[in-house]
Amino acid sequence: MHEFLSPTKTLENQLKTLTTYSEKLESDFGSSFNKALDRMDTVPCCFIASFKQCDEDGSPLSSNEKQKSNERLELDIRSSGLSFCKIAGYYDKQTPSGKEIVNEDIFMIIDNLYSPDDFKELCFYWCGKYEQRSVLITQPLVNRSAQRYDTLGAEYDTNGDIVFGPFNNASVKEVLEFFTTIFGRDFTISSTYSVDTGFRDIYSRASRMKATCEFQQKYPELSVKRKDRIIKASKK
Repeated sequence: MHEFLSPTKTLENQLKTLTTYSEKLESDFGSSFNKALDRMDTVPCCFIASFKQCDEDGSPLSSNEKQKSNERLELDIRSSGLSFCKIAGYYDKQTPSGKEIVNEDIFMIIDNLYSPDDFKELCFYWCGKYEQRSVLITQPLVNRSAQRYDTLGAEYDTNGDIVFGPFNNASVKEVLEFFTTIFGRDFTISSTYSVDTGFRDIYSRASRMKATCEFQQKYPELSVKRKDRIIKASKK
C-alpha cells in the first residue's frame, strides 16, 4: 500500500502528501486528482456528498442504500454536462463490536459550462435534494484581463446562505477540512476518477450569454430561483 493510502495518515499529513504527490508519482490516481484540484484556480468548483447517517426513520443506512444515493448524485452530475472528479475514501467508526471502516464518496464538480451564479444555483439545489448540511464552493477571483488574484471559498446551505466563510486563498487544506466536517472524523482518500467534458471560457461575455441561455433551457425552474434570489438580495 502506498503511504498516501495509509489509514493512519492524519489530516495534516494528507495535506502535505497531496501538495507534493504529483511530483512523486504520475499515476492515474495522483494525476487525475491533482489536475482536478488545479481547476480551483481557474473556474468555480463545488464539493458535495450524498452522505447521510440515517434514513427518515432514524435507522442507519446500509452500504447498498449509500451506493444508490451516490449513483443518483453521479447521474445528476453527468446529466448536467459538467466535469467532475469522484473521490472515494473511508474513515474509522467505533461501534459496540469494535472499530468499523466506513466507505464514503465525495464529488468535486467543476464548472466548465455555466456562469458562476448559475453553477452555484445548481449546487444549492443538489445540496437540498441530497439533504446535505452544506456544500463547499470555491471561486477564483479574476481581474479584467482574466488573471486570477485570489480563490474565494465558502460553505453554503440549500438556500444559498453562507454557513461558513467566506475565506481567501481556498486550497486543498480547506477541501480536506470540509471532508472532516462532513464525516465528523478524519477522512482518508483511497481512490479517484475524473470525467472531463471539455471546457468553455465562462468569463467572456459571448460565452457567458450562451451559457446562461443553455442553463435556462436545461434548468428553467432554477433560473427563476436565481432571479428571485438576486431581487431579494437587492432589497436588503
